[in-house]
Amino acid sequence: MTSLLKTPPARSLLSKKNTLSTYSEPDISQLQMDENDVTLNVTQRAKRQRTQDSVSDEISSFKAELLSLMNNFISTQSNRLDKLEDHIKTIKDQNKIIQSTNEDIEKSMNHLSEDIRTLETKITGLEQERKSINSYILGLENKIHNMEINALKTCIEIRNVPKVAKETKSDLYGYTLKLGNFLKVHLQQSDVRDVSRLPSKKEQDSSSISIELNNTFVKTQLLDAMKKYKKENYSEQINSNDLGIKTKKPIYVSELLTPKMKRLLFLCREFAKTEGYSFVWPLNGRIFMRQKEGSPHILVKSEEQLGQMKRQATEK
Repeated sequence: MTSLLKTPPARSLLSKKNTLSTYSEPDISQLQMDENDVTLNVTQRAKRQRTQDSVSDEISSFKAELLSLMNNFISTQSNRLDKLEDHIKTIKDQNKIIQSTNEDIEKSMNHLSEDIRTLETKITGLEQERKSINSYILGLENKIHNMEINALKTCIEIRNVPKVAKETKSDLYGYTLKLGNFLKVHLQQSDVRDVSRLPSKKEQDSSSISIELNNTFVKTQLLDAMKKYKKENYSEQINSNDLGIKTKKPIYVSELLTPKMKRLLFLCREFAKTEGYSFVWPLNGRIFMRQKEGSPHILVKSEEQLGQMKRQATEK
């Protein structure tokens, strides 16, 4: 009979295996690996040590470099701050000088303002004084002008009379008497107070003759006779032959006016031409105007009044 072999139990096999493992020779490859691990660990520790030393050196170098940069930066900033402080100090000194100068200027301006106010007060006083003086002078001029007008109350003027060589006072009286005879006015030499030829430019061949009569009655007679002659002989102008002068020139007889009134008479005649006034005439040293026959007359006293009349005429 065939006998069956039985498989030993697993526990017995494991025991044997362990026993074998205990008493077997060590594994050389395993030992070599352990040695390598030791060597590697030592090498790694050395490398790690060297790496740590290198990092420490780098950190120390970085710290030194950073410290150097910080020191340079601080030094640069310190220099800048020093310069800035110097500039600020300079500016402060300049500001002090400017403030001092401004104070001096302000004081000067205050003095100037006071001086200006004083001058303004003086100017105001002088202006008022000037107005008073002008008013006083104007009053004197009016008085003098009125005196001139009064002095010429009895005077007439013959204009455009030819000049005669070696003319005498007697000749001038003769012209006056012949004028009266021509105008049919009974005129005697005693009615004439004075006769004179008014000055003129040398190149002019004629000038005016001033006749001063004894009274305004004789003056009025001569002027009225002259107006009558003009009306009756409108086309015929009285001339110098009627005075006994050989040279024949038209002559004009009118009141003797002051220079101021002569100018005003001229302006009034120019105004009459443009504004349609028919009559302009002098009477007793005054100037009168009338727009047409029968309308009221206007006494023109000054150029200012005439200017106002022009403005009124323009507005219409």
